[in-house]
Amino acid sequence: MNKLAKIENKEKFLEKFSIQNSYSIYKDCTTIERCIRSQAPTLSTITKNYSKNFTVKYIQLWLIAMNEFLNISRKMNKAQIEETARLIYDCYYYLNIADLNLFFGEIKRGKYEIYDVLDGAKILRWMDSYVNERLEYSLNSGGIKDQEYIDLTEKFPEIKQIGK
Repeated sequence: MNKLAKIENKEKFLEKFSIQNSYSIYKDCTTIERCIRSQAPTLSTITKNYSKNFTVKYIQLWLIAMNEFLNISRKMNKAQIEETARLIYDCYYYLNIADLNLFFGEIKRGKYEIYDVLDGAKILRWMDSYVNERLEYSLNSGGIKDQEYIDLTEKFPEIKQIGK
């Protein structure tokens, strides 16, 4: 059963999965493995239940909280936050709320170098790094088999047409 089906409206979702509540709910998700196993709602599931616009605005809340937390002189403006949230959704719709919690927590704890300026390109590079770690974990733990990638075009021949 869809876990979000129990949350009947957007306001209740935002209350349950507010950033502050997400810190508490997913505080034990301190590794990528724990995020994957958390069964937290994915961005695509949130979209399915509410809308893409709602999910992008939800990601914006995470970006705003991080932007406010960091003590830097050149913070992101509203347009940058909106565009970065849209790009995060478009590229990483499969991540879940526990992933967002871990990723933005790592930024706040200084895992990534900021140098007094924050922008969307930096955040997306950091997220690429996070996603690569996540993929590496999945490959090494047997969650995703190398063979699945090799045979993907055999299973879905229409993929071969992409980019031609």
